[in-house]
Amino acid sequence: MNELFKKIFFVFLLCFFSICFAVKPIKLTKSKYNRISNDSGVVLIQLNWGKNWSCSGYRNAQLQKLIFKRIKPNSKNLLFSLKKPTSYTSKNKFESFAYILESGEYALVGYSIKVNGYEGDIFKLKANESRLMDNGVPIGGTFSVKKKEAVYIGSFGLDCYKQPIPWRYYLEDRENFNSFIKGFKEKYPFIKDSSVVYRLFKTSNFGTDFSLGK
Repeated sequence: MNELFKKIFFVFLLCFFSICFAVKPIKLTKSKYNRISNDSGVVLIQLNWGKNWSCSGYRNAQLQKLIFKRIKPNSKNLLFSLKKPTSYTSKNKFESFAYILESGEYALVGYSIKVNGYEGDIFKLKANESRLMDNGVPIGGTFSVKKKEAVYIGSFGLDCYKQPIPWRYYLEDRENFNSFIKGFKEKYPFIKDSSVVYRLFKTSNFGTDFSLGK
């Protein structure tokens, strides 16, 4: 187990920064896209908010929140916070989302996972910026979005190998990626002429490296 995991497993810390400074993600709509600034792009992401059963020796575990902060250009108050909908029916599958986000590089600075034990115990595994950043250097991973681009950064769910942790999965081949783009453009026809870039959230702790071949 590496040093990062030693730090964050079973750390019960509230992410106060997310309460104070996180902004609600701007979901992609035609009117909002038409008003998009020259400094913004579109982030495409798949999320699995469902329960993972028999996860790392627990009855189940469920991803509750992911928080990213823009680090380049530096903006202490610009957070991209994704939270499980309160009305979510816990389907254990990836669903696609699109958000308008100011351009730049973003680092993972927080997450929350709800865990249910077999003895009825319920608790949360949390990590915040103090655990995922080291003197301004991101430990958890980063992604980037450029001006006026649409970028797929990965498919986020849980990994249950040793302990429940967030994990960045990905579309594994060109065929699946093209199918994903087709579905995206059918849902958002006003962006049908835009190209979509495949550039994953980079991490050595919450996912594996991968690049899509031509």
